[in-house]
Amino acid sequence: MDTLRKYKQRESNNWQASKNLVGCLDHILSTERMADIAIVFPGQGKGEVSINAHRLILAARSPVFESIFFGTESKKSRYIEETDIPPGPFKVLLKYIYTDEADLTAENVLHVLNASEKYKVPSLTQKCCAHLIPILSPETVCGVLETACNFGLTELQMRCYVYIDEHATKVLTTEGFVRLSRPVMAKVIKRRTLDITELNVYKAVVAWAEMELKKQKMDKSAENKRKMIGAEFSLLRIPCIPQQQFADHVVKGNLLTGDEVLQVFMHYTASDKKPLRFVDTRPRKPGLIKVNRYTSSRDITTACKGPLTGKVNIEVNENMILLGFMVKGLRFKCLIETLPLNKVVGHVDVTCGKTKEKILISVNCPEATDRCPIERINFDRPVLVEKGKTCEMDFNVTFSHETKQIGVQQSDMQIMYSAGMNATEDVTIDDLEVKFPKSSSGNALPWLATFVMAPFSD
Repeated sequence: MDTLRKYKQRESNNWQASKNLVGCLDHILSTERMADIAIVFPGQGKGEVSINAHRLILAARSPVFESIFFGTESKKSRYIEETDIPPGPFKVLLKYIYTDEADLTAENVLHVLNASEKYKVPSLTQKCCAHLIPILSPETVCGVLETACNFGLTELQMRCYVYIDEHATKVLTTEGFVRLSRPVMAKVIKRRTLDITELNVYKAVVAWAEMELKKQKMDKSAENKRKMIGAEFSLLRIPCIPQQQFADHVVKGNLLTGDEVLQVFMHYTASDKKPLRFVDTRPRKPGLIKVNRYTSSRDITTACKGPLTGKVNIEVNENMILLGFMVKGLRFKCLIETLPLNKVVGHVDVTCGKTKEKILISVNCPEATDRCPIERINFDRPVLVEKGKTCEMDFNVTFSHETKQIGVQQSDMQIMYSAGMNATEDVTIDDLEVKFPKSSSGNALPWLATFVMAPFSD
């Protein structure tokens, strides 16, 4: 009996028996078994908060922890302090380190992103970015952009810029905007594609200055506001504000000197307009930038016999965000019946400098019919086309349909579009210069008429 009792006791203590590797790691994290390091969070609530963990596991997943625990200047203490990350998000980081699982929420994701960047866990950073993109809102996008700029998260920056352009009127009135750092605030207000009136941009920058003065406990005088805005004042397009609004709001705000007010009024009325101190006096142009590769077109109808393929090279004189392309008048006709069109229709291999990636392309079209034209084909993630580098794109597009019916083949569909003619190698839109240098397979691609872009704020 004693032998049987001891055997059963050993079995009950064998917690490892029913768990896989991840389950065992999760268990020792939650129970703090064999823990040999405590992460201390000083000044949290009523006193210090600490979380116990395991040096070897932390070091195996993070080069920062490896340096702390096993580097040449490693710390032998039983404790380390964490003052940058709150305990809750830090627990999410630990859970991911041990199990590859992260309980991300709208409330904790930015803190977890800070933690993943601090401790160099790039796969968690990717998860945080993927979580943030679909939940961007006017209230949150500025905070996300600030974080993306701080850590150099290019794709997240691009997503934020496109969102801000479209929702600028709401975004620039949020607390998130007035809490932006000066460099990031400047990146936003200099964008030429913001969908907002120039008076509201002016009001937003004044509100930003007032918040900065409040932080520094300074008087909100007109003089202090102007000093606080500093060189960024030149990024405002004051002459684009209608004359009456300029008189009622800007002049009465006393942020401009008498000479500056006179110069702006002269700009409104004089036929011979003299240069002003503002970087750009042209009105903003809301919306995406469409770069047309052809000067004319002709309608084509053909069977869907196979993929549309080809290569295009593109060069720009400023960093641009490439979001997709347009095929003019693209529509489909099924010879048997109306069929749903697959959302994902192909991919494009993109090489820009040393960066190589495969981008999926998709359409938003409920039915493949001649009554359902497709205006735009989207990349599943934006592509940064860098100034001074040739961006090489190898397209493979297959417009197929979803069906389980026997006898319906790809050849039962026809594709109709306006094919481009008279290709151009140089396109200029305001200050943007786009070149299409010849690629190894030529630059025909008559179905790819227009690229859809947005500026990237450096």
